[in-house]
Amino acid sequence: MDFNYNRVIAYLKVAEFKSFSGAAVHLNISTGMVSIHIKELERSLGTTLISRTTRSLVLTEAGQRFYDDFIDIKQRIDCALETLKSEAEHVCGVLRIVSPRDVGSRLIVPIIAEFANLYPQLKIVHDVGAPFSKLAKGKHDLAICLGILQDSSFRCRKISEFRNYLIASPEFIERHSLKNITCLNTLPWIANEKLHKDGKISLRKDQTEQLTIKPIIRYSSNSLTLTHQMALFSLGIAILPAWMLNDDIKTNKLVRLFPNYELSTTPINILYPNCIRLPIKARRFIDYLVAKLGTTHHEIQEQ
Repeated sequence: MDFNYNRVIAYLKVAEFKSFSGAAVHLNISTGMVSIHIKELERSLGTTLISRTTRSLVLTEAGQRFYDDFIDIKQRIDCALETLKSEAEHVCGVLRIVSPRDVGSRLIVPIIAEFANLYPQLKIVHDVGAPFSKLAKGKHDLAICLGILQDSSFRCRKISEFRNYLIASPEFIERHSLKNITCLNTLPWIANEKLHKDGKISLRKDQTEQLTIKPIIRYSSNSLTLTHQMALFSLGIAILPAWMLNDDIKTNKLVRLFPNYELSTTPINILYPNCIRLPIKARRFIDYLVAKLGTTHHEIQEQ
């Protein structure tokens, strides 16, 4: 059947107003167009819906059944459209976020708590896992990830960036000679795939001197938390985000090595589908995240 929703609406209005001209005025179309819609609808259904005379317009038995069935459907469609319009204008519904576990627990959850208080009608689902694969399955609205992104079909916005520190435990330092920075080439390292990409470490001093280290990787992990734990157990030298190390450095559980040398910063990005218009709940959360973390987040965390 050649279904046309405009023809159905025209018929419902004719049945409501008991008039072709009344329906035409309401729909802002010509009476002739209303007549065409009704004729085409009857043709596609293979039955007569309206019995016409020069003075009256009466629904046939089939026409009355059609009206009763479709007026209910139209009301549900109108209700659904109003709901969608309301959700487009108000922050409500469900916002689904995915992030790495380390970043999610340390950085994102506190911000989610604040954001949720601002929008009590919004339900938030925060999952952990691989951002790209989770977002690609279409079950999440936003994905938070670390590092420089490879080519992606998703849109990306940089939220912030953080400093990385070269660290080791006091026990490790006591066991090994750390007289100068070149000894970093001979000591065991704990690698993290989020922060070690090409097997080399670049260090800068005073924006002029640059040194490249080729670490001996004895331990590795894809988790910042596990890398942090291995460093606490004195397994080797590690690179970790400044925001993970505040308490450890203050209590001397970990020591920042060669603080005159700086490592490159690591960006935090948020990914979202390449759609025409991002839902307002997602846009508001992205803006809030950027405002809270911002490009100076790593400095705040280091105080």
